[in-house]
Amino acid sequence: MSAAPHEEILADADRGQPVLEAIGITKHYRVGVGKFKRGTVHAAEDISLALYPGAVTAVVGESGSGKSTLTRMLARTPPVQWAVEPPPPSEGRP
Repeated sequence: MSAAPHEEILADADRGQPVLEAIGITKHYRVGVGKFKRGTVHAAEDISLALYPGAVTAVVGESGSGKSTLTRMLARTPPVQWAVEPPPPSEGRP
């Protein structure tokens, strides 16, 4: 595997049209339980990006910085509902 030298990286104007462009993505979640939703988590705030054909784009950030939220929004998948459930009982085991 080899990487292109820095001089070969094209400027945005030379790449052609992006295959996906997002401008100003923002996602806030209300936190709390039931009618006691008192806070707001700013999971993604004013994110803009463009994905060009033939280019590799990485989303990098600390844990909890909104990477998964951003990719779910770009893919238009619903948010994951988190729940902790015990594993199913195994047959023949206590």
